[in-house]
Amino acid sequence: ALRGQLQTYGSKFQHFQEALSKSDKVLGQYKRQKGKMQQRAQVLQKENQELQVRNERRILQVSKEKEVLLKDKDQMQERCKALQSTRQKLLEEVQTLGG
Repeated sequence: ALRGQLQTYGSKFQHFQEALSKSDKVLGQYKRQKGKMQQRAQVLQKENQELQVRNERRILQVSKEKEVLLKDKDQMQERCKALQSTRQKLLEEVQTLGG
């Protein structure tokens, strides 16, 4: 009877050790995956910061370009108005001279 109990307990202990070993293996895999994910997250955060800095620089550059282009547009509109005015005066002179 005692040998039967001893064998039963031995078998249960063996199953417990196997379960513990599997659990340890799974925990090790989890820790490795967690480490990889943390490294990947750090890389992605760094990339994100670099992209944000680049984006902010690009926005500033585009804003400056826009200002320059708007000034150019305003100058061109003023020149166009001046040319139209000159053209109108010349047309009026031609009409008065022609008759």
